[in-house]
Amino acid sequence: MKMILVLSYLIMLGTAMAQDGMKGLRPPKGKRPIPGRGPCGGIDSEWNLNEKTGMCYQVVMKNMNWVNSALTCNSLGGSLANLKTHGENSFVQNLVRSIKESIFSFGFWVGANDIDQAKNFFWMDGTKMNYTDWGKGEPNNWGGVEHCVQIKVADNLKWNDYICHMQLPFVCQKSGKKSIGKPKN
Repeated sequence: MKMILVLSYLIMLGTAMAQDGMKGLRPPKGKRPIPGRGPCGGIDSEWNLNEKTGMCYQVVMKNMNWVNSALTCNSLGGSLANLKTHGENSFVQNLVRSIKESIFSFGFWVGANDIDQAKNFFWMDGTKMNYTDWGKGEPNNWGGVEHCVQIKVADNLKWNDYICHMQLPFVCQKSGKKSIGKPKN
């Protein structure tokens, strides 16, 4: 419950900042995708369906702090990615590896944090982190200020605790449709 209250506070705190950060993320009115098309809704090229889990993922190449990243994912109908299994983690790592443009970033935000500052990491949905893929020596809370989780480019996309107010691209997730097309009679 404490984690939910802390996250709620952070989301309220970041709402005003996110309003400015949203410019340029969505197509102009009239050019937005029609909801419901494709297994993830919207344009298939924006979201990538993990057929094994039914989850859709989108790598957003706009640099934001962790709170604004979470707010942006929410505005897109999802949340920051919760990488609870080896399969989910590998799927997202492969998405990041497939980016064709140059990546000028330390990593990509995903949806875990230890805002309580006790190295008790939780996912955005409030579940405790069981599966992990930390880089060597991580999490280390370097300088006493690293409380949000990134997948770190320089460490073969292993997890790293990092400073929450740093500006990074991020990975969103949302539920996809298990099957597409019309049901058979």
